[in-house]
Amino acid sequence: MATSVTFGATPTPRVRMESPDALFAPDHLVETPVPAPLYLLSCLRLPLVNVYPVGENGTVAPQHSFQRQEIVYPDGSRFVADLSSSPALGMPTIYDLDYLLGTLRLADERGTEADGAFPGATYADIIRATRGDTASNAPSKIEAVKRAFQRWGNSVLRTTIEMDFADAAQALSGGTGQTVVPAGSPIRRERDTTYWILSYDWETEQFASRSRDSIRSLKLNPVWRAQTDLGLAAWIDVDAHNALASPLAKGIHLKLVLAAAQGQLPRIHVAPLDRWIEDLGVQSKEDNNKIARRFRDAVDSLIEATILRAGEVRSPARGIYELALEPGALPRHTRTSRGIGSLDPVRTRVLLWHLNQLGMTVAEGRALIGRHGLEVEQVLRRVHYERTVKGGLDARGQEITHWSLWMTKALKKQWTFDEPEYMAWLERQSARFAPAPERQTVRAVSPGALPA
Repeated sequence: MATSVTFGATPTPRVRMESPDALFAPDHLVETPVPAPLYLLSCLRLPLVNVYPVGENGTVAPQHSFQRQEIVYPDGSRFVADLSSSPALGMPTIYDLDYLLGTLRLADERGTEADGAFPGATYADIIRATRGDTASNAPSKIEAVKRAFQRWGNSVLRTTIEMDFADAAQALSGGTGQTVVPAGSPIRRERDTTYWILSYDWETEQFASRSRDSIRSLKLNPVWRAQTDLGLAAWIDVDAHNALASPLAKGIHLKLVLAAAQGQLPRIHVAPLDRWIEDLGVQSKEDNNKIARRFRDAVDSLIEATILRAGEVRSPARGIYELALEPGALPRHTRTSRGIGSLDPVRTRVLLWHLNQLGMTVAEGRALIGRHGLEVEQVLRRVHYERTVKGGLDARGQEITHWSLWMTKALKKQWTFDEPEYMAWLERQSARFAPAPERQTVRAVSPGALPA
């Protein structure tokens, strides 16, 4: 009797960009946030529903197919943005945003054609990028993608906000431009312009006992990619956002991300409940007490997801409520990524992020990398060693407080780090991300099956 046993190594773990492990892991194992076009997201106040009621004439209510909002920035700047959608489909909802974010992730991973096309894109690609499923073509999931893409594909945005940065993005890709750090408010123009969001065409083939769905074409408006290339991006953790079940939680997270992307994220964000109801477009006939309970549930889920470090819905007076939110790790990471663009390779994103944690701006980090290349990574690794193994002390036993200065000095003086203890530590760190050995099958034969 023979028995086959397959031995295989545990899959190499993926690491997040903000982890020190990202300094040792190869690029394909590093997960970075996804760059979303800042000014597109700023113009969206998406309904907090999944489906719309449809009238006898086959259309949704007018307020579900057209939305006008006035966007007010802290410096007093005011902009108007109109979102017009199909009366038969309604405008995209907060849940449809999940699939737009998944599409943006796919664009960041694979790139697009010059016209924004995704050649060969499949529903499995979109579902994986949106939900993290590796091989799921469940009909219900495909229908959700179709519904979302049909709504986005039949929606246009009209605004006076400057949206088109194609020339600046082209100069950047040609090596004659540079990324920008988003300002507190966008540029105003004297004219308004209408922009399509995405284009989508699909087909279903019918067979005797089954059907097959496929995407014939999928395009993102190149205007959005130009924004993120230039650094006008809201870096968002797509997995964390899309895992939120509560529409209120999704809306709060999006607002915090947008505030962080524009450098407006305070340590504690305090605002009246009525302001949040208006900003998120909450449509409800419930009284404030019941709405406050729904917001409490949303805040609890955001704390659990580490999007908030802490938060509460409190009542300073009877019937009056306010939200006090302390942003957690994810919105702070969005703020740290300001000025990084989607043209930046994974390794550059990692280095800029970790240099920022040591007190350097993105511009200072770029200049440092420009002068010293990947030597910057070697010194960042040494900084991690000094802080975690050696206690962050210099040769005289004094605490090192200005690590950016320490790094700059190490690079300028070309310090070498080749002590046996350090080299052994470095080898252990890198070995954790070495390719796993091939799976092997061993065929075992019982003694009774052996020839005499």
